[in-house]
Amino acid sequence: MPAFDAGECQQDIDRLIKRFPGLTIGMKEYGPDRFQMNTILETDSALAADLKTFAAKVPGLGQADSLASIGLGLNLPVLIQALQRYALEVQQAPFNCDDLQGINGMWVDISDALNNPMLLMSAPAITGLKLRIDSLFVQNYEPSGTGILTLASPNAQGLLSMASSFVPQIAALGLSNNGEVKNLSPDMLPPGMPSVSAALSSDALTVGFGIDTPSVISDALKAPSNSEPLMLYGHLTDHFYSALIPFAEQMSPFGDELSGNELSRYSSLYKNTELWIKADDYGLEIGFAVELK
Repeated sequence: MPAFDAGECQQDIDRLIKRFPGLTIGMKEYGPDRFQMNTILETDSALAADLKTFAAKVPGLGQADSLASIGLGLNLPVLIQALQRYALEVQQAPFNCDDLQGINGMWVDISDALNNPMLLMSAPAITGLKLRIDSLFVQNYEPSGTGILTLASPNAQGLLSMASSFVPQIAALGLSNNGEVKNLSPDMLPPGMPSVSAALSSDALTVGFGIDTPSVISDALKAPSNSEPLMLYGHLTDHFYSALIPFAEQMSPFGDELSGNELSRYSSLYKNTELWIKADDYGLEIGFAVELK
């Protein structure tokens, strides 16, 4: 394999450095009960401005209000348009360096993926989601739990129509965007499935699983969005690790990493763990924080 020749590739290298001029990794907070690490991928001003437009507000995104959660906030139409523009830029001015040909191929693959009819159809209807896990348990030797799924949309009524085409039971609820919580008839659910309730606002659809208190679903629907431009947020609490112990005991033959002892140790050490990705004036920030007991 020939050695990398920086001289022949210098123009392409300069192009990448101009677009991504820096990478910073450091501790933003370090104490006896909490530490936070941040990685900032610095970009040029044009890409930094684009990144801010990708983020979309999702009710409750950024709140550590349950056992665990994971959520995305992405303005898909804007993101798709930007990616198509970047792909065209590379197509019109491809990288010439042999060692960087993979970048050209990557953007060809991205361009092909962006033409997926399902993606193009669903992109205008959904701008984010949050899956919140409220409880996990074993019932009759089967895993079960409760939680809430929130889907954000600039047109929640259109989102409802799309969701109903995949899950016809949703249409049976007759939801309107007044926030009223409605329960799906148990007759329409598979045996053993927890109760399902849903509510609709002008910009979100919230579906609760095993949530018997309507106000909990209403609060999730009306939960404020994080003021920062979050693209991704997730968290795990000590109670989540504890809740996994019964599952680990059933699955112990699959490996020690799933052992109840390990999960119990995590539960005793980590009160809350958070991960997020957001845009800022410098580019893209990836944050990781751990609150210790």
